[in-house]
Amino acid sequence: MRIGVSGFGVVEQGKIITIKDINALVLRVPHEVKGCAESLLPKMYRDGRLKSTLIISPPGAGKTTMLRDMARLVSATENVLIIDERFELAGLDCGFDIGESEVMSGVEKKIAYEFGIRSMSPTLIVTDEIFSEADAGSIEDIVRCGVKVFASIHGESLKSLKENRAFHRLLSSFEVYVTLAPVGKVVSVEYQ
Repeated sequence: MRIGVSGFGVVEQGKIITIKDINALVLRVPHEVKGCAESLLPKMYRDGRLKSTLIISPPGAGKTTMLRDMARLVSATENVLIIDERFELAGLDCGFDIGESEVMSGVEKKIAYEFGIRSMSPTLIVTDEIFSEADAGSIEDIVRCGVKVFASIHGESLKSLKENRAFHRLLSSFEVYVTLAPVGKVVSVEYQ
């Protein structure tokens, strides 16, 4: 479960240290939609090989739910490591079915990527919400190591990401691009 807090932010040295005069709370309750990625499963493979796949959509369209089900589906044949920095993807104690996936929770993504590759030998890393150029650089490193990636990013379409200089280079790390519309409807599947 995630709670978003709106109010007056108090910032020190570029970091929010507290929020005061709270005026709104947004409660997001995670849920599982088992089977939502089944139609994508054949598209995640080409010539019998798993392909790195990027889920693109605006907030609230079901990226995390889709990634979770994708991880569950491929975990029977792949060594899947879910990087769950904010305890949302694997759902820690939510009882989500993530198949045979391994989970690393509560660790900053960059550290988790490096540690996971070196110590857990995944064939696939599943991670949610690529947000910065640093995240994009880490994804490039994962792919360079020969590990496939399922990830999500906020955006309207593949075209909008291609036009964004910060993420243009990231796109070469993926082979399949899935765009979602609210709520979890697959709008398009494109290939590199």
